[in-house]
Amino acid sequence: MFSIHDFRIITKTLQVHYDGKVYQIKTKHPAYNFQKREVLVTQDSNGEITAWLDGNALELEDIEKRPKQSQITASTAPKAKPEPPAYNHPWRTYGKKLNGKPILTTMIINWDIFI
Repeated sequence: MFSIHDFRIITKTLQVHYDGKVYQIKTKHPAYNFQKREVLVTQDSNGEITAWLDGNALELEDIEKRPKQSQITASTAPKAKPEPPAYNHPWRTYGKKLNGKPILTTMIINWDIFI
């Protein structure tokens, strides 16, 4: 006689979630007829669940909820701190060449000219 009424949305896989449980809709019609439509879910005093779409009762099957997937843990070691390049590494001379020849980086001043 008395029942609890609530609205739910049908998922792409024709499932309805209600009261912590998942119910699968059994039908012969294509799934796109039901996807993302709103259904009225009723629970009577005996605890029986019924879903209604456009005034017609839908056949429901209670399915077990799958356990949540555990988090993926990294199987590699943490990255080590990068080491600076060696003293004679080509990176250290980048930009210090002109036309393929090294540029003199230290200035030697002939003091005899200034005296």
